[in-house]
Amino acid sequence: MSPNEYRLNIQINSEEQLQLYLKVEKLRTTVYHFTCRCLELPLFQICALHQAPELKTNPHNGNGSLWYCQRVKVTNISYTWEIQNFSSIMGETTSSVFNSTEWSNTKWKLAISKIGIIVIIKLQLVCSDHSTVKFKFKTGIVNAEIEPILATMGGPTFCKASPKDVFIFTQSMGVEDLHQNSRPMIVKDTIKVLCDITMVMDIMDLQSNDDMTSLTECPLFEDMGKLLQSGKFSDVILAVAGKELKAHKNILSLRSEVFAAMFDYEQLQENTSNRVVIDDMDYDIVSELLTYIYTNKCPNIEEMAFDLIFAADKYALKNLKIMCESVLHRNMNLDTAISVLILADRHNSQMLKLQTIHFIKANIIQIMKTSSWQIVISDYALAHLVEEIRNYNGCI
Repeated sequence: MSPNEYRLNIQINSEEQLQLYLKVEKLRTTVYHFTCRCLELPLFQICALHQAPELKTNPHNGNGSLWYCQRVKVTNISYTWEIQNFSSIMGETTSSVFNSTEWSNTKWKLAISKIGIIVIIKLQLVCSDHSTVKFKFKTGIVNAEIEPILATMGGPTFCKASPKDVFIFTQSMGVEDLHQNSRPMIVKDTIKVLCDITMVMDIMDLQSNDDMTSLTECPLFEDMGKLLQSGKFSDVILAVAGKELKAHKNILSLRSEVFAAMFDYEQLQENTSNRVVIDDMDYDIVSELLTYIYTNKCPNIEEMAFDLIFAADKYALKNLKIMCESVLHRNMNLDTAISVLILADRHNSQMLKLQTIHFIKANIIQIMKTSSWQIVISDYALAHLVEEIRNYNGCI
């Protein structure tokens, strides 16, 4: 056991007792071992992102890198910017936009400014689908051996950025420093700037950042909504529970790749008959689905999220699925948590699943008293979910 670990050899019999122990011990230690009645909880450790202010050292993995709990999604970017004809640059020049494959919608760019004989490096968050991005980074001009020369900014602490924010290095350097004979950074009038960024996303921050239920009014969607209501120029019928809904193949295809594949294959019955039979959903759900496809809005999503997420998954409507996940997460309580977990697992909603497991683990004593918990621990098909709850290692 490391110096930062402390074992609680106790039997936890109530939520109040559990919270009391955690509250007292959090002031002294970063790691907790304890056994909880009916469910053994594994190691608790406060990760680098959630570190309490009074704790002086960051937890590390065995390889020396910082350790983050399962609440945190981490992605790293390493970008090298080669600037040719450096001597001819006047004022400021910018790099290409770069991003990671995991966070493809969070884009960055570098800029380098020459003010007289002074060189300054800047980093800008160009755009992101998150309102705030937590990150830390280091960058600098490198020499021929790719050794960074310019001091890094931020160090081990995390910065927060919103789109268009610019971070300027506090330490600048003179152009003559780039020509040092011992380790020159200008080779054939070309310099290289290296930038390493670590972005972290806490799943518990997503309930506000990624809530897509409030969408900007758009005249095009308003007109499409009128077209749906009127049924004019429709060329396909959706048959649901003995009722019919008129729609348009081109609009369905543009919004859903599943409908697009269906109508693109001439031999399919749905395409030849211009009739799509949907027998695994209620009429109201399909009607709400069409409303979303045509208007980008879901007026009844609060009441229908449980069923709509199935429809969104079936027809590959990513944004509608995210909207459903947001509603289910926001409205989660002790009675619905297990049902939401099973739903998220069934529809491969990984973020909602992780958020739900976190909620269950944080409220495990109360959850174990519910009838849904008894069902999940007695169902062999759900045994993997119990194991994932037990193994979850996110800061509570």
